[in-house]
Amino acid sequence: MLLLAGCGNPDALSQVSQITNLGQGQAEVYIANQSAFPADQLAGFVRAENVQLQRDFKPIWGIDAVVINSPPPSTDALQLVFVPDLTPFDKRYAAHHAIRFKHQAYINYSITGPEGSTTSTASHECMEMLANPTDDPKGPQICDPVAPYGNPIEGVELADFTFPAYRIPGAPPPYDFLGLVTRQGVPAPGGFNFGEGYGN
Repeated sequence: MLLLAGCGNPDALSQVSQITNLGQGQAEVYIANQSAFPADQLAGFVRAENVQLQRDFKPIWGIDAVVINSPPPSTDALQLVFVPDLTPFDKRYAAHHAIRFKHQAYINYSITGPEGSTTSTASHECMEMLANPTDDPKGPQICDPVAPYGNPIEGVELADFTFPAYRIPGAPPPYDFLGLVTRQGVPAPGGFNFGEGYGN
């Protein structure tokens, strides 16, 4: 069931379905931990992220997904890859995902580990990968506008995310899960818009 919270636009469903994997069955996201991220913390993240995906994310975005704490069965599988650093990409960034990396989202543990932001960064990348699996520049980067803000679930810090209404001109609020965005298309303090398709 797709609620599209805050969307008063009758064409919202078609707009969203064009840029997500909506209606393609349950998406499976696998884990590849190549870093020193402790196994018990990783297991806690997977449990909490699955609560977020089913309880919070799915009713809003209409995307059914599950995180599986095991290595990906193929290179084409959706996967969260925890790496010691982002070489050969860019070691300055905490995370990265793009279609040229076959639907993989990389989490840079050299940055997120010392910061204590590994789980929120992984949550951020997981939801963005699901909402925009091909990293289409016209598609949504749904966590960037609320990037600085955590959303604790079962004692694990996860990410806030924006709603489809954030990108649909004239749509009423709410625009994000935590209610931090007060104007359509305008990021919360410290957040940012990346890509195209904003209504502001």
